[in-house]
Amino acid sequence: LAHEALAAFYKPGRKRGPHPAETFGKLWDNSPISDQYDDDGERLESRDLGIAMMQGSVALYGTQEPIETIAPEMPSQTDIHDDNGKYLCTFVGSFDAVFRDLDTGHLGMLEHKTGKRIEQVTVNSKYGEQGISYAWASMVWLRHHGLLQEREVLRQVRFNWLRKGMPDTRPENENGLKLNLPSKEILQANCELQGLNSKGTKEVLIQRLEDEGIDTDQLGEVSAKQPAPLYVRQDLVFGEMELVNWLKRIRAEAWEMRQVRLGRIPVYKNPGESCKFCAFTDVCEIHEMGG
Repeated sequence: LAHEALAAFYKPGRKRGPHPAETFGKLWDNSPISDQYDDDGERLESRDLGIAMMQGSVALYGTQEPIETIAPEMPSQTDIHDDNGKYLCTFVGSFDAVFRDLDTGHLGMLEHKTGKRIEQVTVNSKYGEQGISYAWASMVWLRHHGLLQEREVLRQVRFNWLRKGMPDTRPENENGLKLNLPSKEILQANCELQGLNSKGTKEVLIQRLEDEGIDTDQLGEVSAKQPAPLYVRQDLVFGEMELVNWLKRIRAEAWEMRQVRLGRIPVYKNPGESCKFCAFTDVCEIHEMGG
């Protein structure tokens, strides 16, 4: 739902589409989804969470980013051949948005990511592999459809991370650090500095200081527990060799898969992160235990 809302926001051209929080709410109402969980295991109501994530993103990055969307989110299919032109496989994916940076004129790709935590992206990571493969495939696709000239190349993928978490509403200081509520002792000390009566409840002391124009929220100490950022953008920059090596690798994988199908090399299991998406997990675990 977040991807759909952001796709409508980053519509083709220089003007942004409807606010993604509004779009998310409408999408959720048409197709409600289960509640989500943050990295601390706290249960979050999915509609409120999605709207908050969209609102926070626009509040941070604005609606006037200096980018022009060349192509919005769309699926692509790209046939891959060997050096002799023999068909090997079809690479299938869905890129989020190809854009032109209006300040530099460079082309890039937005890759939206929502998750419980924000991960570091490098060229030789799973997200780096995904980003470079999408950049290669999208260039082929866009040229085929006349949206990209032969001399135009993508040299960066901008990972747009949105962490699953509600905004931290605690006050923060000028350095952006979250503050605890001021203790009664701190309130009393500030009343004395102002020549005010320092007796009474916390509520009374706060009111006295506020009447003097003092923002009591700023009197609290810096919290020892600072929240992880909810939004991070990271540009993965690459050159020609990364694209060349990715193509070599996908060709090699396609060749290996063909050898498996022909019975020339054995089938073997490769447990990993993808197992949680597999329909045969239970059977696989039984097999691992000797069943």
